[in-house]
Amino acid sequence: MPSPSVTHDSGNTQINVSTTFFPAAPLPGVGQQICDLIIHAADGVYFYCHRGVLTAKSGNSFGTYLQSTPPGSNSAISTTSSPARSPSNPPVAAPHTPPKSSGTTPTIFVSEHAKVLNVVLHLVYGMTLEKYRPDVDTLQQALECLPKYGLPIPGNSSEVWVQLLEHASANPIQVYSIAARNGIHSVCVLASQFTLGVPLQSVSEGQALTMGAIYLRSLYVLHLDRFTALKKILKETPAEHPATDNCSVTANQRGIKYAWKARAADILLDDMPQNTSPDRLSTNFGKLVELSSCSTCKENIRARVAAMVHDWVM
Repeated sequence: MPSPSVTHDSGNTQINVSTTFFPAAPLPGVGQQICDLIIHAADGVYFYCHRGVLTAKSGNSFGTYLQSTPPGSNSAISTTSSPARSPSNPPVAAPHTPPKSSGTTPTIFVSEHAKVLNVVLHLVYGMTLEKYRPDVDTLQQALECLPKYGLPIPGNSSEVWVQLLEHASANPIQVYSIAARNGIHSVCVLASQFTLGVPLQSVSEGQALTMGAIYLRSLYVLHLDRFTALKKILKETPAEHPATDNCSVTANQRGIKYAWKARAADILLDDMPQNTSPDRLSTNFGKLVELSSCSTCKENIRARVAAMVHDWVM
């Protein structure tokens, strides 16, 4: 993920400034307006923003910070024995504390790190995150802090959910729980298919609390339903045919049926049978044609395997 900041020299002092939210940045919806607010992230990165945009999008004056920040204010906090400012020791003001100023532009100090604040401000300004492609933890932290700043949870069509789904294969439970917490059902449905490869006992208490009782139950029902469906599909064996001189029902066809049931049992006894791939079904059961020299038996095996795979992927 590209860094959301770059280091600039200001006289003899180096400061870290956002690569997107910098002075005179061409941000959407602001025209020629210059930034009139600076947000200082916990790791020392400065974001140059517009008070009007934050006020319009936030339902609580951006966590009440803007209430203590008059436009053009250059008031400063009186401190005693303040530590030196640096990215490794950033000043993080408590909520409701009047902000310090940077020249004539008010500055507020927040507890979020730059990569999280970067996502939050992209959502505020309606900008794409494609350039940064934030990791799943950053997305989760950004979404969790939106209510704190009076910002709405993005709707189903927001690009943030597309970004989140990109992590579904590697972090299915986390992605599912984030979407569930925010009530984005469509994302839960898409992410849930990836959870079939994860044992449910690995769901942490925190993840269970995040997704809530309804979505947790839905996850368990999904796994149980898939296991039940697989048992039903595997139960049906290849069709038998009337005995012939070269193929008896007892010696040949029942032998195929027993071999089928043995392979089915092996799959159902796996750690996660509900995650069985169609290719595995096709390969394992397709090999049964080698047990018979009867062309009708071979045809019946192939037909049953094809039908089984079709039913499993539906």
